[in-house]
Amino acid sequence: MKTVCVDHVAGDLYSLYIPGKDKCVFSKCDDKLLELLQRFDTLVCYDYLKLFSEFPGKFQDIKILYDLAGEKNENLHELVKKQHFENDSHSHLSKRLSAQLKSFQLTKIDTEKFDWRVLFDSDLLHDYYTQRSKLIIDLFNKFDCQEISKFYNETFFKFCGILYEISNQDIQLSSGSTLKLRFNPSSSKDGRLSCRKNSFNVYSLPKKDRGMIVARPDHKIVQCDFKSFQARLAIFSTDDDAFKERYRDVIDIYSKGSSPNREENKLNFFRMMYGVDTKDSELMPIFNMRKQLYHRMVQHKKIVTPFGRVLWFNDEDENVVLRNYITLLEADLVYKTIVELDKCLKEFKSHILFPFHDAIVFEIHKEEEFLLYDIQQIMENAGLSVFGSKTPIKIQYGENFGDLKDLPQQGGVQNS
Repeated sequence: MKTVCVDHVAGDLYSLYIPGKDKCVFSKCDDKLLELLQRFDTLVCYDYLKLFSEFPGKFQDIKILYDLAGEKNENLHELVKKQHFENDSHSHLSKRLSAQLKSFQLTKIDTEKFDWRVLFDSDLLHDYYTQRSKLIIDLFNKFDCQEISKFYNETFFKFCGILYEISNQDIQLSSGSTLKLRFNPSSSKDGRLSCRKNSFNVYSLPKKDRGMIVARPDHKIVQCDFKSFQARLAIFSTDDDAFKERYRDVIDIYSKGSSPNREENKLNFFRMMYGVDTKDSELMPIFNMRKQLYHRMVQHKKIVTPFGRVLWFNDEDENVVLRNYITLLEADLVYKTIVELDKCLKEFKSHILFPFHDAIVFEIHKEEEFLLYDIQQIMENAGLSVFGSKTPIKIQYGENFGDLKDLPQQGGVQNS
């Protein structure tokens, strides 16, 4: 009698041998795979194992969960090697999967139209799910998954679903061709999005070349940029109420510094946040917050952000810890905002084109320019419940991504 544990990570069925267990536990599965397990003479029990039921999502989510736990891997093959179990069998399994899929492709059958599980034989499927499930058990054995699952379920899973939709849409190019963007939502420690190796990398595109991305007919490219974003997040992460009140809802943070020179004020902020200069006493609350944050990080080896994401400690310097923390807040506020914006735009032709650092780029239809007001309201109020202050934005538009101009202040838009 085979003994397996079954969960529904990614909405699929994953089987796993657990020494000492005498039953199969599952929360959700599809009939085809349940039938497959029963054909293998598997003992099935209808107990509900909550631990395994907390991760909805897609196939790729196993890697994402490891990323959120602070264990970064370029791909699942690298992850398997790092876990030191059955490397050879996994490599062999990959070759078997590829060979069988290639056999179908040689017959010119459009395999993308079929559920991939119907293309593989029972033995191959069983081995596949067993290997995948070992990764899940290893994750739960190594890390505190309660914190990871809370953040994943409340925010990140929804964002990843929207990112998947964005990845499937065509980006129009000036040459007349199109391309698709492929993202890594969790590969960087500071939470920023990156593009996959085999994808066009919009984040490394030089400014002079951004004009290659153009709007489709009857649309405009619109970029909404959070203003003074990192400085604002640092201010409202302090516990100094008087300091925060001074900057509450201020559009241009750097115009409120001790110097009449805006660029000097900006430099003072970043010295206080990421450097060693503490001469500007007006910004000391940020320096104090930086010290407190580092003390907590050293003591607990991790920090949980206001959005619920865990930032793990790897012996970084104090200024690096704050930099990672602020950039993580920046990324997660953008992700939270994208979830809200997606709800707003569901019934319209206008849509999110892609996230771009601390900005969000849209393609707005000419008959739906009224949506800019709603977009502005959603973005500027996105951090209100977390930080107690609005997050003003700058709106620019144009025919292409490389030639954007400020939106005229009319109709309530940009009159923050």
